[in-house]
Amino acid sequence: MTFIPEQTLESGIRPDGVLRDDFVRRGYWEAKGPKSDLDKEIAKKTANGYPLTNTIFENTKKAVLYQNKKRLSTEFDLNNPNEVGDLLGQFLTYLEPEIENFDVAVREFKERVPELAQALLAIIEREYKQNKKFITAFDAFAELCRTSLDPKIGTDVIKEMLIQHLLTERLFTTVFDNPDFIRRNVIAAEIEKVIDALTIRSFNRREFLKSLDRFKGCHLESCVGMCCRNWDWIDPRDMQHGRQI
Repeated sequence: MTFIPEQTLESGIRPDGVLRDDFVRRGYWEAKGPKSDLDKEIAKKTANGYPLTNTIFENTKKAVLYQNKKRLSTEFDLNNPNEVGDLLGQFLTYLEPEIENFDVAVREFKERVPELAQALLAIIEREYKQNKKFITAFDAFAELCRTSLDPKIGTDVIKEMLIQHLLTERLFTTVFDNPDFIRRNVIAAEIEKVIDALTIRSFNRREFLKSLDRFKGCHLESCVGMCCRNWDWIDPRDMQHGRQI
């Protein structure tokens, strides 16, 4: 995982630190001065919409941990090495629970998809420079699209098609229990050939899309297209300033 200092989120909020894995944000850290009233500072942050999925607030003396938007009952003494270890252990290993409420799922799904889409785009662009089989498959699919759909289709549109396919394929196979979709749909079947070439080196689609498992049963098929049409990209250059954990 990577710890990135002062990364601005899509909402405009700028945490003191953001914890990321290779694909999505996993946690947030907010530091205050030793003389600050931590509870008052937390109240200000939450009123402004600060993320509370997995968030540490601390003032060099004590720390408070929020997970799944709820404050843990334990306050951590930062002068006690054992309590610091407990805090970091819970923070670094936390996994978000599945979402059951539809309205909550829609809101959080719309936040998650652009982040996954950005990570997928970075993988596609990397592999197009390094993976000869993927280059061949991508170019062949692009030519097929230009011949059968629109001769003016650009490579950016082709990339979006691959990304949307990867995200919707996960929904069809896990949420709607319809794995035959990609075999019956001609374009989807051709995209699968490109995806097979994309994954031939190191990209594991199952691991990459694991974070969507928490949306099972929420019937969010309509969200994917909507979210992908309104991507608010996370700048991949931010990852260059992070520290590996």
